[in-house]
Amino acid sequence: MSRRLLRYFVILTAVVLVTLAILLALERPGPPRSAPAVTPVVTPPGSAPVIRITPADGGRNVRPERGITVRVSGGTLTGVTAGGVRGRFNAARTEWTSDRALAPARSFTVTATARGSADAAATSRFTTLKPARTLGIASVTPGRGETVGVGQRVGLLAVELEAVAQERPGVTPGVHAGRPPGARTGRS
Repeated sequence: MSRRLLRYFVILTAVVLVTLAILLALERPGPPRSAPAVTPVVTPPGSAPVIRITPADGGRNVRPERGITVRVSGGTLTGVTAGGVRGRFNAARTEWTSDRALAPARSFTVTATARGSADAAATSRFTTLKPARTLGIASVTPGRGETVGVGQRVGLLAVELEAVAQERPGVTPGVHAGRPPGARTGRS
């Protein structure tokens, strides 16, 4: 195997391992949720709109990759606020979905309003799960704004922030003091 092919293989392996570590950290099973998957809204008799927000009100350890969905029956959505989370309405304005996954270990409040034969509103407050372990990027080579050639190596050093904080209490999490075992430089 040529040295060049070996280098590409090492880089590809490192990227795959970091990706797997991140996915495994997010896949940690948590305690069961304390609320149902959908928040029903009690509406007065008649044909007032019914708004359903997912995740449900009071949800804990909500999976962040599932995002937020707001649906209405018997009317159209007039507005959705989700604590800075952006989303989109469908063409009929009967559904709103967040554009991306939510941040882990955060509390969210989602408020939705709808119009039909009467106006309706609903709110859901929930918390996303906290991963068992988190990874941080200690360094990336080449750095931002650097001009490099075609053969430039790409380096990525990921650090488990919680593990570093426990093993080295005096060191700021994410700061690497030395070269990890098995790490190679461009000269080795």
